[in-house]
Amino acid sequence: MSKKSKYSFWFIFIIALCSCKKKNDVMDEELLREKFNGKYELVAAFADKAVDMNLDGFASNDLSNEILNLNAAFVELSGSKNVRIFTQFWQEQYLLESQNIALPSVDYARQGIGFSFSFNEDLKGFNLDKTKVTEEQAERFAVPESVKLLANDLIEVVFVKLVYTGSGWKDITIKASYRKFTSIT
Repeated sequence: MSKKSKYSFWFIFIIALCSCKKKNDVMDEELLREKFNGKYELVAAFADKAVDMNLDGFASNDLSNEILNLNAAFVELSGSKNVRIFTQFWQEQYLLESQNIALPSVDYARQGIGFSFSFNEDLKGFNLDKTKVTEEQAERFAVPESVKLLANDLIEVVFVKLVYTGSGWKDITIKASYRKFTSIT
């Protein structure tokens, strides 16, 4: 085999390898998008301590008993390899105080904040980019401390919130589980 033929062979071989790698990356990206992109409905949300957030005089760790319309909370994953977005829409609490009302009351509004993210190497969690979150946003919105990918299309999100309760303001750690219900974002 001539020198020119050897170089041509190696050149074609290297190009073929690079092409295969790109094709596999594209296929892997499509599989990741198909498996994870979508909306996830709330399955359960528990606080690390019992709280009376609905001011009915009874404290509970099960936040579905404490937060009005909590079942409206959801997580959305969207994007592609270049930009992946994680958004958690949570029932954010607002304290309503009035001079005409002896006791304060609370109301909730579903709100969320998005983060770009990358998958952990083992595909069991996310690395959220929180560098653009302001202090005001961190106080107002449910900013995750961790996000884990579980079996059966479940996601577990852990975050800390300052909430108003029957015994005043409390910091609680919330563990919320979500199940995928649609791939449409």
